[in-house]
Amino acid sequence: MSRLYLGNFSFEQGSDPAFQVPQTIRRFEAELASVWWSVAETGDAILCLDLIPESDRQRLNALAGQQIEVLHPEQVAPGRFRELVPWGWTQAARQLAARWKIPVSAPEDAIIWQANSRVTALEIARQLDCALPDETVIASLIELMPRLQAVCRTHSGWILKPEFGQAGRGHLRGKEPFLSEAQLATLIHLFSKGTRFTLEPLLLPMAEISGQWKIDVDGTAQLIGITKLIADEQGRYRATGTNLVEIEAAARENIVQKQLQAVQILARQGYRGPVGIDAMLCREGSSVPIRPIQDINARWTMGRLGWEWGQRLRQQGTWVHASNVEGPALAMSPETVGGIPCRCRTWWVSGVGQ
Repeated sequence: MSRLYLGNFSFEQGSDPAFQVPQTIRRFEAELASVWWSVAETGDAILCLDLIPESDRQRLNALAGQQIEVLHPEQVAPGRFRELVPWGWTQAARQLAARWKIPVSAPEDAIIWQANSRVTALEIARQLDCALPDETVIASLIELMPRLQAVCRTHSGWILKPEFGQAGRGHLRGKEPFLSEAQLATLIHLFSKGTRFTLEPLLLPMAEISGQWKIDVDGTAQLIGITKLIADEQGRYRATGTNLVEIEAAARENIVQKQLQAVQILARQGYRGPVGIDAMLCREGSSVPIRPIQDINARWTMGRLGWEWGQRLRQQGTWVHASNVEGPALAMSPETVGGIPCRCRTWWVSGVGQ
């Protein structure tokens, strides 16, 4: 009996029961299936809709030091696995578990979506007295416009984040107290569907880090590790670094203690499982303010899997997500899946703390 890993990386869209995964996202999920080699163990299997070449399977098994199988959904025998491990729990994941006769011990849907809500994250930050002064929830254009003006009076810009979203996707941002035509059209459409956003001032990051946590079945919160979060200018995730030498001990302790309290709140609300909490060290004149709770992800995260790769490889480094990288790098994903070149690939660059 073993675990079956499911890379439903479009997890956040699953908050809408009517969401149908488009073919482009299915391809994206197939290309990213190899990230599970960082945690899967001998006897486990990884789900993938397309064929990963045998040579890549053997190479990744050698890197992980495990013998891991890759299965198409039609190859899964009911009753074989003791646990389904999805990126995040959705109704679709529960249906697969029922189909394959795998017991589910995950919290109820309402608890999972509450834990993943940016509105919840803001409520927790306020409860722990570490929310940003101008950070607020926005549910309509009428609420938004005066808030934009207030943020722009004291900061260099603003960011709007949908209540459920990941890796920087779906963010809107600007430096003036008004919206572009495209932003206005997007917001009118999303507000009409009941989408809520959080509005934040645009900050200048000195460093972004991510705390990787786990809440055990008895509600105990456990810190797994701290990683460096590397994003592009639009806030989209690009890499995980395991070298945190530039984070001072006092700043790290501040972040860990606030995040521990946040995870304990999630545990009291009934959530169990993996949690990733992003934090930021900002630049403001000569001071370095700390934002210990920037985003809460009650699911697996790329930061967690990057940390796990570092543990398996027993070295510091950077786990990069890119079609290719310059200089020496170890390929951590296949070049092709289903006979088609992959656009979403991962690499390990040793000894880099960028």
